[in-house]
Amino acid sequence: MYNFSNNYNRENFVDFLENNFLPEDFQAKEENLTLSFNPKFTSSVTRLGSCKSLELEVFEIEHNSTHDARVGISRDAFQVMQKNSYCNKALVAFIPKGSNQYRFSFLQIDAEQKDHSARIQRNYSNPRRYSYLLGEGVGGYTPNKFLFGKGRVKDGKDLAERFSVEVLTKAFYGELSDWYAWAIKTVQFPGEHEIENDEKRIEHRSKNVIRLLTRLLFVWFLKQKNLIPSELFDINFLSNQLLKDFDPNLKTGLFAEKSHKSKYYKAILQNLFFATLNCPITPQSKEDSRTRGFRKQDWYGQGFGYDHLMRYEELFTNPQLFLDLVNAKVPFLNGGLFDCLDDKQNKIYIDGFSDNLPKPNMLIIPDFLFFGERKGEDLSDFYGDKKKKSVDALGLIDILQKYNFTIEENTPFDQDVSLDPELLGKVFENLLASYNPETKTTARKQTGSFYTPREIVQYMVDESLIAYLKQSVGEKYEDEYRKLMQYADETLNISDDVKQAIIQSIQKCKVLDPACGSGAFPVGVLQQMVHVLSQLDPQNEIWKSLILEESIKELSSTLKDYTKEEREEIQIDINRSFDDNINRPDYARKLYLIERCIYGVDIQSIAVQISKLRFFISLVVDQCPTHNPEDNFGIRPLPNLEAKFVAANTLIGLSKTKTLFDSPEVEKLQEKLNQTNHRIFGAKSNKSKNKYKARVEELQTEIAEKLEELGVVGNDDARLMQQWKMFDQNASSPFFDPEWMFGLKSGASNQDGYFDIVIGNPPYVEAKKLKYISLQLKIYHVYSGTADLSIYFIEKGLDFCKSGGNICYITTNKFFNTGYGKPVRKFLLNNEIDRIVDFEQVEVFDNVLVSSVVLGVKKSNEKKDSFIYQKFYKLKKEEFRKLFVERKSQFGKYEQKVLSENEWSFSDNQELRIKEKIEKSGVKICDLKGVSVFRGVTTGYNPAFIIDTEKRNQFIDTDPNNEKIIKPLLQGRNIRKWIYYYNNDYLIFTKQGIDIDSFPIIKSYLKKYYSELKPREGDEKGGRKPGSYNWFEIQDNTAYYPEFEKSEKIIWGLTADKWAFAYDDKQHYLPSNGYILTSNVVSIKYLLALLNSNLLKYYFGFIGVMTAGGAYTLKHATIQQLPIVLSENQKPIIDLVDKILFAKVNNNNTAILEKKLDEHIYSLYNLTDKEIEIIENS
Repeated sequence: MYNFSNNYNRENFVDFLENNFLPEDFQAKEENLTLSFNPKFTSSVTRLGSCKSLELEVFEIEHNSTHDARVGISRDAFQVMQKNSYCNKALVAFIPKGSNQYRFSFLQIDAEQKDHSARIQRNYSNPRRYSYLLGEGVGGYTPNKFLFGKGRVKDGKDLAERFSVEVLTKAFYGELSDWYAWAIKTVQFPGEHEIENDEKRIEHRSKNVIRLLTRLLFVWFLKQKNLIPSELFDINFLSNQLLKDFDPNLKTGLFAEKSHKSKYYKAILQNLFFATLNCPITPQSKEDSRTRGFRKQDWYGQGFGYDHLMRYEELFTNPQLFLDLVNAKVPFLNGGLFDCLDDKQNKIYIDGFSDNLPKPNMLIIPDFLFFGERKGEDLSDFYGDKKKKSVDALGLIDILQKYNFTIEENTPFDQDVSLDPELLGKVFENLLASYNPETKTTARKQTGSFYTPREIVQYMVDESLIAYLKQSVGEKYEDEYRKLMQYADETLNISDDVKQAIIQSIQKCKVLDPACGSGAFPVGVLQQMVHVLSQLDPQNEIWKSLILEESIKELSSTLKDYTKEEREEIQIDINRSFDDNINRPDYARKLYLIERCIYGVDIQSIAVQISKLRFFISLVVDQCPTHNPEDNFGIRPLPNLEAKFVAANTLIGLSKTKTLFDSPEVEKLQEKLNQTNHRIFGAKSNKSKNKYKARVEELQTEIAEKLEELGVVGNDDARLMQQWKMFDQNASSPFFDPEWMFGLKSGASNQDGYFDIVIGNPPYVEAKKLKYISLQLKIYHVYSGTADLSIYFIEKGLDFCKSGGNICYITTNKFFNTGYGKPVRKFLLNNEIDRIVDFEQVEVFDNVLVSSVVLGVKKSNEKKDSFIYQKFYKLKKEEFRKLFVERKSQFGKYEQKVLSENEWSFSDNQELRIKEKIEKSGVKICDLKGVSVFRGVTTGYNPAFIIDTEKRNQFIDTDPNNEKIIKPLLQGRNIRKWIYYYNNDYLIFTKQGIDIDSFPIIKSYLKKYYSELKPREGDEKGGRKPGSYNWFEIQDNTAYYPEFEKSEKIIWGLTADKWAFAYDDKQHYLPSNGYILTSNVVSIKYLLALLNSNLLKYYFGFIGVMTAGGAYTLKHATIQQLPIVLSENQKPIIDLVDKILFAKVNNNNTAILEKKLDEHIYSLYNLTDKEIEIIENS
């Protein structure tokens, strides 16, 4: 068996390919290749063989990159494929000289041959590389499972899946999600005793467990850099040498249960988090004399609240061994991630890092949650899935040990088959969603659906940066900007002056993600900015000169009051950042881009912490560790990002009469605040950080009072400004203001914003579900009571933009055609639309029904003649991802002037003429006299009111009077085109005003659901929405209930896979996700014919909403817009409907009858043969 954890050996590797991995037609044949290009890192290339069935070749590439320059090495390999192979796929073993590790990669390119007169040239594009890191210290479970354990590769699809990061991530998330569900049932954190509500208790536990995961996973990434001792995760070492009586899986007691002792979390993890990573090994300066060590047991209160001192000494067999282990390799990191959140002076405990935790606070994170397995754990309540009744959940450390991790962020073009920080962002967003009341039900039943796919992030980042450079440097270089964004080898045709201008523009660029989640877009922007800088300025010469120039300007400002020591320290810091002996070149690029360019906001404080984590990891990866503890092992303490990422409500701003810093007096204070924030960013010692924190809070109070005095803000806003605590990791501000929180100044006018780019994936939650904010949204131009939050982020994003800045969102496309979208359509048309990428019925996100759109808009009153319109239509996830990366879709230009505030359909002129003709021929259903559309019955709690046949018969047999209020019920799943299928459902219809005492059996039955049925009061949890109805009554007043009992009506469901309206003459009721149409004038069967026609299905495409999965969203407001032609002779159509209904009841084919019916209807609307052909082929 091939050992993936051994050093590379060519003979063994080829034997593995030939006998275990590739199909049997693989032919091994070694050939040393002579390269026809000048490689950047490659020293030799050997062709090892080829496989005809997979159309690929196998190479061995030896390279001399000392810091694993993945992009440069990959480019060399792609050129080998381009010039030395005629296959577009290859397997490559990348062997670095002098290293015990290597990469086994699957490479793909899109290649084409071009005939240039006498020679044929083979060009390539869209390069992709997927790799396993193998060799000493890595390998293990992941490659053994996917490369060896699955046997020989069957075909191209199987090969791609063996190198799929998504398959790996899904497996990891499945295990981690089970652990998380198990953990929140088991743990207890301080403060829980004060929470009475179960839902709030789970939320409290969830936040703390996610915070634990955030810290531990960051530690796990540090472990990949050999900065954390592996012994701390070795159960045998812990048991035998480090902890007293440590046996996580020992069962004791009458019921043989595992102990809830929390030795591992307390003694190992808390001491590692708070008293190691957050404390220097030796004193850092005169200001910071802290050193690592245990808090003395006989201090009797001395050192109380000193969280840099280790606790739980009594739990160790050998406390000094723990201290020696961590002091041998663990650096001091700072950065806030490992700040203990306890405020012991005020008796507030969050982390509970204490030898004597005051009762009744409790900290229980049992050892068995980290090591071992829990057999048959019932997680069905968490998932809402009976299949999860018995789950075998692994301990957290055991899960982490199974998988390969990489500390470097993957890109769409170069991905390690391992867990990277970006993929953990995906995991965290799902865990965050799993306790959010708005998303928890959905999130727990699926994975990945709340995270923007990497390919989409990359595309949006590229287009945003290109739009910015067109604005700041010039439009004529657009082709060169696009080359800069790519990972293929293309020669740049720009002068040194233009290069300098691009680099300066990037330095000045300000980017905001207003709903940053776990940081996908901010990290994506950082990666691509670094990629551009590395191409334009490989030695960092221009970048360093710009940073030094800006620093000199900053230090010489008369508004600043730096001390001599501070000035010297700033200059030393810059020189150290650019020192290639200490850091990789990307470190200085990232550090100063993070400080100057990138900002994020999210309403969830824990999400903000995860974003910071991603940036911390991105900096650590480019530092070069040493063995010198005096120099903190070569690791610079992490920057403090409190003034870069904030937890706040983006949509609620301050009510300002003008910009905050208009007056010279306030401007001077603000400059001091900015200076202090700058010092906090780079503060290394805890003491200096605390000094600057105090100064920030002092200046904020002074500024807020001065602004109130000047009348810039009112009393309430001044109070909110003072209450915002930027260093409180648990708090989320009820407002957001870029001036106040980031210290940014707006542009030339009061209407101008702060950012050049606003990018992100704003939430899709319906605003009406968020009662606490809905009233405040009425100030927006785009306000509509039924709009979701993403609509308001569009307006807010453009408000945040400077003049000429651009927003780039991926959001729902429902606003194209809905009534609530009208204000936002009008708003967008007052700006310059740059691009719309429409994902109609495309599975962009896993299991999310809504169709999406990438929307790029420039803040400008000047309109271009046209914008880019690109459409992907009816695609499953994998097919879409492939086509999207290859940019294969319907593509073209669309004139903005053609759009109006009415529905946006993006059809060609011919189709628009058909639409207009249909509209002019008919009358909207809402305007037809005697025709009405009603929604089904909203009970507020269906499990109580919907019963089956057996229960119905039982009620009626006991008391025949009950039949009066038990109604036959049809649900959406019963409705088909023309007819419905019977089911066993009935509705207990206790309409408002009913005398419930006349139905004692029903009353007694409903009483069992009292806690779910009672109307909520105030902030009370549980029950139905607040209202004046009684607990036993239907929630909403269905005054139109006689309509359900009419002799005939048309019925349909809110969401339908097929275009389907059915005829009902049995007086069925429908629930709230169904609709009925009744008519006192027009024949129901005639209306049914038109509704089920191809013509109105085609028309719906202009005004309706389709889900990502291709289902119709048949809301009554949309159906009422359908145009109906009232024929003077309706009999032929009604006769055909009768025949169709009869045939359907008897299970006969109706295709010919329906075709005849469609022909009648086309003639009603006077359509030509060509127009009919367009509809039939749509």
